[in-house]
Amino acid sequence: MEILYPNNFAKLFSTMLLVFQLFSDLNHTKDFNRESVSSIVWYQKSAEAKALYLQGYNIAISRLIEIRNNKPSETNLAVVLDIDETILDNSPFQAKLAYSFQNYNNILWSKWTSQKNADLLPGVARFFTVADSLGFEIFLVSNRYDYEQEVTLENLQRFKLPGLNEENIFLRKFESSKKDRRDTILSSYSIELLLGDNLGDFDDVFDTKSLEEREMNVMKNADKFGSKFIIFPNPMYGSWDDLLYKNTESSRSSETKSSMRKEVLKRSN
Repeated sequence: MEILYPNNFAKLFSTMLLVFQLFSDLNHTKDFNRESVSSIVWYQKSAEAKALYLQGYNIAISRLIEIRNNKPSETNLAVVLDIDETILDNSPFQAKLAYSFQNYNNILWSKWTSQKNADLLPGVARFFTVADSLGFEIFLVSNRYDYEQEVTLENLQRFKLPGLNEENIFLRKFESSKKDRRDTILSSYSIELLLGDNLGDFDDVFDTKSLEEREMNVMKNADKFGSKFIIFPNPMYGSWDDLLYKNTESSRSSETKSSMRKEVLKRSN
């Protein structure tokens, strides 16, 4: 029979504590992930979500026609679109996370994008057809990493989108801001319209700002929404969600994130 001395007890207790902490953290992560289920179900199953995409793209098409009528002979007109939750639907990946013990990470995301199974969102195909027929150059500016260029192109090519050009797909190297990539386009083209699900898809005035500053800048640019900026619904993730936990020591704790989500809610009496 083995005798456990005090130092052995300490090691055993420490190990048990670590195991308990690990399972506790995993459960909090899973609970936190499940909080997003309602937003994912709404995104996938509500007719309202599809209607909002159709509405956004219908407004965008109307703007293209109006712009072309005002500039009938210009050959350097461009439109810029984000990819994820603007052109492609990645909600199945979000749904998988919702019922896993894992937080988002680049490895899991790359596994999803490598499958090239993201579906096209409503209104996209018609927008590409009209934009191409009216002579607009179509650029895609996404914060997918540049090593995903090939799988991203192959996923998009499944839908035979008119005007889709590999050279016009600008993915991320290091920086999350899209300003430099938009500036590269602006060196040769006039960007007439920008479409995305995140304010950073439109202007760097929304980059690295607080929730309050972003809202203030939205109001300052109110006349551009529906005119130059077309925004689509994404209740699943985005800068709005990341900023809730910014500059918080316990930002890695799912339990803390869950509490912070509830704390910011405006509640009735």
